[in-house]
Amino acid sequence: MIKSRQLAAIMFTDVVGYTKMMNENEQRALDLLEKNQSIQRPIIEKLGGRWIKEIGDGVLASFSTASDAVYCAKEIQEASKKESHLKLRIGIHIGEVVFQDDDVLGDGVNIASRIETLAPAGGIFISEAVFRNIQNKQGIDAVFVMEKLLKNVSHPIRIYSVINEDSIDNLHSIRLGSKNKGWEKAIAVLPFVNMSSDQEQEYFSDGLTEEVITDLSQLDNLMVISRSSAMAFKGSPKNLKEIASDLNVRYILEGGVRKAGNKLRITAQLIDAETDTHLWAEKYTGSVDDIFQIQENVSKSILNSLSLRFDESAFERSKRPVSNIRAYELYRKAQYEIFQFKEDGLKRAFKYLDDALEIEGENPFLYAKMGAALLSLMNLLNKVDHSIFFRVRQLTEQIFRLAPDSPLGHSLLGYLSLYEGNIKDTVIQLQTAYNSDPDNDNLWLLILGYSYLGQSDQAEKYAVLLGEVDPYNPVCHALISVMYYLKGDLEMATNEIITGYEMYPEVPQVQLYYAYHTMINGDSARAIEVLDRYIPNTSGSIFAVIGKLFKAAIENSEDDMVLTKEEEEKLKIDVEWSWLIADFYAMIKQNTKALYWLEHAVNRGFINYHLLMHYDPFLENLRGDGEFLNLMARVERLHQDLQLSM
Repeated sequence: MIKSRQLAAIMFTDVVGYTKMMNENEQRALDLLEKNQSIQRPIIEKLGGRWIKEIGDGVLASFSTASDAVYCAKEIQEASKKESHLKLRIGIHIGEVVFQDDDVLGDGVNIASRIETLAPAGGIFISEAVFRNIQNKQGIDAVFVMEKLLKNVSHPIRIYSVINEDSIDNLHSIRLGSKNKGWEKAIAVLPFVNMSSDQEQEYFSDGLTEEVITDLSQLDNLMVISRSSAMAFKGSPKNLKEIASDLNVRYILEGGVRKAGNKLRITAQLIDAETDTHLWAEKYTGSVDDIFQIQENVSKSILNSLSLRFDESAFERSKRPVSNIRAYELYRKAQYEIFQFKEDGLKRAFKYLDDALEIEGENPFLYAKMGAALLSLMNLLNKVDHSIFFRVRQLTEQIFRLAPDSPLGHSLLGYLSLYEGNIKDTVIQLQTAYNSDPDNDNLWLLILGYSYLGQSDQAEKYAVLLGEVDPYNPVCHALISVMYYLKGDLEMATNEIITGYEMYPEVPQVQLYYAYHTMINGDSARAIEVLDRYIPNTSGSIFAVIGKLFKAAIENSEDDMVLTKEEEEKLKIDVEWSWLIADFYAMIKQNTKALYWLEHAVNRGFINYHLLMHYDPFLENLRGDGEFLNLMARVERLHQDLQLSM
């Protein structure tokens, strides 16, 4: 047995979607694997690499220098693009490893393997150790992507993306405009604890959390975890080091709020979770009238403690949209109710906002929040209330009258366009809003909108960003799962939905898509078991109707797939529901009904040609149908002719 310990650059490559391909067409998958090997081996050898072994559909190779490994990875990705079905992920790390006979062992191998699984299709992810070695090398550029604690690795690893044509259109350009650099620091603002004796003051402590997050998010050189992921740790028994690891951040802000009448006492402390040290702590006392100044002081103290550069213009961008403190308190109560997503609470939210407008006067921000509350209420109702759409349209007109080109107005119009069946306009409006004000809330519908239109690369760009700022939100993982599925990457879609389900198995949106993927993988009993929890969880809402249809389709019970006129009208306003219902009818070979719902989805903008024609397994029964093929010919033309001008 020959052993030698060496410093080496380890490269892992993996074929994206190979498992799915093996299930669909084994011979084509084997042919592709042979083609992949014929591409990689000569390039590896040409650049002085050592072909170690094949691991399933992956390849393990080593190089004496980091730059040789990266040059090789770039050339392999370029060559693989010429094969229509061949998409690779590549991960590279440099470290001390043990060569033993014809194999290589050690932490360096494990880290390279873990990094590869995080890379997007067509992408090359490298560790910071590799990045340090390839800086200033001609023809190689890389951008920081994330800091992540990898399985069986004791410390977080900083990961960079090598810039190539397929590197999700340069993630850094999305995050930082034209600035070619990654995040300098990453922080999570944990929910401020309500220390008041009155639990009804919870809205105020949550509001302070959200305002600090908003302030910090204005900084280009600071990555801030979103509200939804931060709120997942409200009352969590986990220690700060565990929370930081879960959220992939180093810094944590925590604090508490005591509010008694008009008096305030706020404590806050900033902690470096990696070293378990307190960087800064402060106590603030005053009145509710001082809350805006206190919020700004907290944010500036954090930035000073992290030695981050900032100027006053950053805080100007987050200038309080509601100036009157009483109107602000009403807005905060409304926001608290909106996040609870319950019918009676949404109605209270609308009343709070109406009262705030009485005090504040006309205000585009408050009008936008009223529109959001109304559309959330529309989601919960079992029938279509056209008066809601009319009122939201009025609110957008009021917003634009007060603030022409307002991102708030474009955002609200984007959501309204979704319900009105114009996905193209949804994407245009939300992209316009996002370009003006990168609000994470708009990422959700941007990802779905681009996916519905079959614009997978655009959808993936925003999905990667959302996954970074909102890593502990199970619904976020469900959304990213949908994106990957609509892209045709079943393996990544399944991994994402499992991640979300394991976080919180009782979240309805997660349950539905977990059942969907369980059914794709052939476990109908498990799918029904999950739906039997999902349906009571959503009782009384339109979501329960979707669950009942899916369960009936699995059980091949056409009699249980009858919809009332009101239910059908409500389901038709959502293109994703329409596509899913087409799936359900296709499952039981009710092709006429399946085509009816599918055509309705297409008419409302669902033109993801590759999903409908190739990827969706539930539509297999339709693919020999002449009417289906005619519809697909129209979808293909619409997809090819699509132009998105913003």
